[in-house]
Amino acid sequence: MSSEGENSDFDQIPGELLPNEFVVENSEGWELAIINKMKRDAIEKIGFDPANMSRDETRHLVSSFYAIQDQRIAVAGRARGLTKNGTPTAMLDFAMGGFLNTEENIKKLLAVYSHEQGIGRWAESIPFIGPIISAGLIGHIDIEKAHTAGAIWRFGGYDPTMSWLGKAKATELVNEVITARSGNTEATDEQIVEIATKANLKAENLNRMALSLVEPKEGVIPVVTKANLIKVTSRRPWNADLKVIYWKIGESFKINSKRLVTKAKGPDIYGKMYVDKKLAYIQKNESGGFRETAGKRASEVGRSTDAYAAYSQGMLPPGHLDAMARRYAVKMFLSHWHHVYYEMHHGTPPPKPFVIEHLGHKEYVKPPHWVDGQVICNC
Repeated sequence: MSSEGENSDFDQIPGELLPNEFVVENSEGWELAIINKMKRDAIEKIGFDPANMSRDETRHLVSSFYAIQDQRIAVAGRARGLTKNGTPTAMLDFAMGGFLNTEENIKKLLAVYSHEQGIGRWAESIPFIGPIISAGLIGHIDIEKAHTAGAIWRFGGYDPTMSWLGKAKATELVNEVITARSGNTEATDEQIVEIATKANLKAENLNRMALSLVEPKEGVIPVVTKANLIKVTSRRPWNADLKVIYWKIGESFKINSKRLVTKAKGPDIYGKMYVDKKLAYIQKNESGGFRETAGKRASEVGRSTDAYAAYSQGMLPPGHLDAMARRYAVKMFLSHWHHVYYEMHHGTPPPKPFVIEHLGHKEYVKPPHWVDGQVICNC
């Protein structure tokens, strides 16, 4: 599960999805009595039990929570600027209060939902994971489809071999395989496989998505066309909202990594992994262990950047190492999350990773707070 040598850009989040500033979620946990009260209040005021929300509604509520939070933070920044100039901000303060109340109401609904799901209770037993992140993971990830931890890494953009081609590169790739000289816009099976291989996609998925773009017509057999292959391969190959959640998980582990013990959830686990892995990466970097990766990266960044200064000396810059360490901790957490959820859902632990089952690798860490198929935590 190494993050070594990963592309430092793959952890980047599109600007429109980044929060204005990172807000650490209160993850010390809700007492059961409070959860039950929030549930009763919701049923009384809304007429619906939040525990029974669909995954779709949960997913949209999580996205709405973060959007409203970002808006509140932006308004707060404007209010601070006006205050410095001596300008009254009563209306902005009123708006911020409304945003905050809405955030709290959404958080209560998601807290009830997360607590009622077995995997939600496990996730919230982990230091620095609260109900918003927990509900977001449940809303986005279908355990019926996620047979391995690698599948959820990939779905959230945490597979470093994936790249977003965009329209220009996708067009170039497809044109390279289906040349204009052929005079044929219909793709053969062999061409679909070749394009999928070069785009690092599964051929069956590429074929299915391309066919989904064909408008059904009676008596006409749908075919995969060159134009539809370009549309599919130019798409972002991961779930952008889920990648933001992964990023928030990593930031939570990093920011809280110096808190060795939490009040409600016991010893930190993944923050310590982040710290340990970062130190290991720094040591390896200083001994020249990333020289080959640095050499490849040097040609991909501007010569005037600090990153180039490090790459040109055969070393990775500090930010690259920090991102690798965060990703390592996040991927370990997601591996454990998948293990617990898979066992809860299927009644049996997931298959061991191939490298452990067949290649003799021993780097396997059992999920914390999970013993004999039960969540065990005094939290």
